[in-house]
Amino acid sequence: MKLQPGDLVRPEGHWPPNSRLGGIELALVVSIRRPELAALPAGVSLNNWKDRAEIQVLGGKKDGMRLSTWDSSLQKVEK
Repeated sequence: MKLQPGDLVRPEGHWPPNSRLGGIELALVVSIRRPELAALPAGVSLNNWKDRAEIQVLGGKKDGMRLSTWDSSLQKVEK
């Protein structure tokens, strides 16, 4: 699934309350970025590497927080 800025998302699956995405009910994708080429492990193709999503939390225990996570850990919420 391709995310883009402006998408509403929530964590995919169950996350423990004290984990990075735990307690997030709803978030807004602010930006998407690919990891820097220098940060990739040797032999890994950039085409197969996951993007990172910068999100602004809109609902839940972490309301107001802004954080970055792999886009594969999020699911899109229908508007």
